[in-house]
Amino acid sequence: MKTLSVRQPWASLLSSGVKDVENRIWAPSNDLIGKRILIHASSVKIPKSFFDTIPFEWCSAIANATRYGWIPNNDDAPLGSIIGYATLVGSARSTDSLWDGGEGQIKWIFTDPFVFDEPIPCKGKLGLFDYPLEEDNLPKAHKAIAFKPYLNGTEAVFPVEDSLIDELDGMPGPYYDVTMENVNDFFDPSVEDSYVSKNVQTIRLVSPFRTVIHEVESVETFPDSYQDTGEPIFYTSLGGEDFVKLMMCFVLKR
Repeated sequence: MKTLSVRQPWASLLSSGVKDVENRIWAPSNDLIGKRILIHASSVKIPKSFFDTIPFEWCSAIANATRYGWIPNNDDAPLGSIIGYATLVGSARSTDSLWDGGEGQIKWIFTDPFVFDEPIPCKGKLGLFDYPLEEDNLPKAHKAIAFKPYLNGTEAVFPVEDSLIDELDGMPGPYYDVTMENVNDFFDPSVEDSYVSKNVQTIRLVSPFRTVIHEVESVETFPDSYQDTGEPIFYTSLGGEDFVKLMMCFVLKR
């Protein structure tokens, strides 16, 4: 199968479904469209300064991904191995994806991601390379659980790695870094500079094996603010919009 080598944490983000595009300077050939592509995590370690080098939007999305178990923490990310696969459905010069790297990049668009239960040790290569696996005889893998949390009426729906559901049960409530992808799901865009969330009465935690529903007592919102004045800090998004970095805590009824 064709295999794409990607540095971490991008490889884990792709195979988990958090990241739906991969930015490259070259386009895939037409015969690859509709095919499953193996995702190889290169042997390059994630630098300690990693979060200082990427947009705040991506920092928030990666924080959520590790907090809810969609991807491993940076220190635990597998290296030098094939970790999963996804279907390449096309490419474009511009997309609406949070992970669109902007001008000068060709966006490879992926869907239907799977993560291998056990990574396959493998030395990577530049570009695409062949690995001796057949699509109809792949090692055991599990469907990625990641999807964007969203508000369904008055219920917040969150994908969670199964082992974390009980751990979250013992906390005051799940925390979530709001991203530009779904800020309008949780906040009313017609209310300017409002940091009060929409009405949330329950939160549904969804894993591949079970669903747990909790009643929500309140939703606390924490805008990123200047310590000396308390005024919100405005950042510039990848799309050129000004935004305030928000964190939400769903305080559960006990």
